[in-house]
Amino acid sequence: MMVFMVAGLIQAQPSTDLKYRKYRVALVPGISSNGIDAKEYTAKYSLNLIAGYNGGLDGFEIGPVNINKHYSRGMQIGVLNITGGEMHGFHIGSIANISRDEMQGLQFAGITNVAGGELSGIQFAGITNVAGGNLNGIQFSGIANVAGGELSGIQFAGITNVSDAEMSGIQLSGIANISNFDMQGIQISGILNVANNNLQGVQLAGIANVNDGTSQGLIGAGIMNYSTGSAQGIYYSGVANYAEEFQGVAIAGAVNYSGHTQGLQISGLANIATSFQGIQVGGLVNVVEYGQGIQVGAFNFGKEFEGVPVGLISLYGNGRKQIDVWAADGGFTYAGFKTGTYDVYNMISIGYNPTITERDVWALAWSIGLHRPLDEVWEDARYEGYFLNQDFTIQHIQEGKYRDDLNHIYSYKYLLGREYSNGFSAYAGPTLNMMVSKNPNNEDYIWYSLHDITRKGREYKFWVGLTVGMQFF
Repeated sequence: MMVFMVAGLIQAQPSTDLKYRKYRVALVPGISSNGIDAKEYTAKYSLNLIAGYNGGLDGFEIGPVNINKHYSRGMQIGVLNITGGEMHGFHIGSIANISRDEMQGLQFAGITNVAGGELSGIQFAGITNVAGGNLNGIQFSGIANVAGGELSGIQFAGITNVSDAEMSGIQLSGIANISNFDMQGIQISGILNVANNNLQGVQLAGIANVNDGTSQGLIGAGIMNYSTGSAQGIYYSGVANYAEEFQGVAIAGAVNYSGHTQGLQISGLANIATSFQGIQVGGLVNVVEYGQGIQVGAFNFGKEFEGVPVGLISLYGNGRKQIDVWAADGGFTYAGFKTGTYDVYNMISIGYNPTITERDVWALAWSIGLHRPLDEVWEDARYEGYFLNQDFTIQHIQEGKYRDDLNHIYSYKYLLGREYSNGFSAYAGPTLNMMVSKNPNNEDYIWYSLHDITRKGREYKFWVGLTVGMQFF
């Protein structure tokens, strides 16, 4: 504020038809080689012993305080350089370089470079570079680069780069890059990038990228990306991504949240969307109100979903919730909870083998399968009410207490069934099985083997079996 008050005292006049002197010397304003009319003169060489107040500069000026009413063109060296008009050239001020109009060229200031108009070129300031208009070029400041207009080029700030208009180019700051209009290009901040309108390009922040408008490009944050408008491109965050609308790839260490999503969402914990089309991969859970595509997570939930669920439990308002009971070769009997869509299902189950009486042998299993009506598969209306299930099952065989030993059976099932009334159906069919085990008692799990292989302490057994079961609800 004080800077602009000083500049206001020397407001430039419309006319700059100044008289020319090659040399001038001033002690203080009013005591100079040009007398009290110094503001009517410009000079090529200017020396101010304490402070000089002159009309303009077209060359070189040195002194503690150098003030030119209309313009300053050339080189100035001083504690404080001030002009009521434009400042062009090379200026060194141990405190500040101040221009009421534009500032161009190369400016060094111990505290600040201030331009009421455009600030362009290369500016170094211990605290800040401030422009009432656009700020272009290369700016270095200990705290901030601030522009009332557009901020473009390359800006380095210890704290922040701020613009009330478009911000484009490369901005680096320890805390934040802030724009109330467009933000384009590359912005890197230790804490935050903020734009209240369009945000395009590459934004990297140690904490968050925040945008109330449209985001496009590659945006990364140590904590969170936030957008209430449309987001396109690649979003990645150490914790969370939030967008009302999103297209592209969203990657979060914890959570992706969006209102409407198209593309790929990957999170270490959860993906949450109002509506979704594409692929969701969540380390723990995927939640969608309306979804189409693929969901991969330990738990998948939705009001309506069409596509392929892959999870332990996939519960949808328009999906299946069924109980299966079946028996398989080797003496195992199973009960499972089947969820998913009516075309693709997931099932978790537990089994027990009562035929092995001398020890407790049980199993934990997971299945993913494809369900198709038989009249559609064989294109024959006579088979209406019949169905074909094909699924892949992984089961971990246990003896007594749970142990994480290598003791697995992998099965592919081809099951034909019929649906009856009240949600009841029955099915049966062959299975192709492979056992991989280090358990010396594994021969008790199967009735026979077509082929055995032993490698590095592991036994591989292959056989064809049979499954017979019932489905409820």
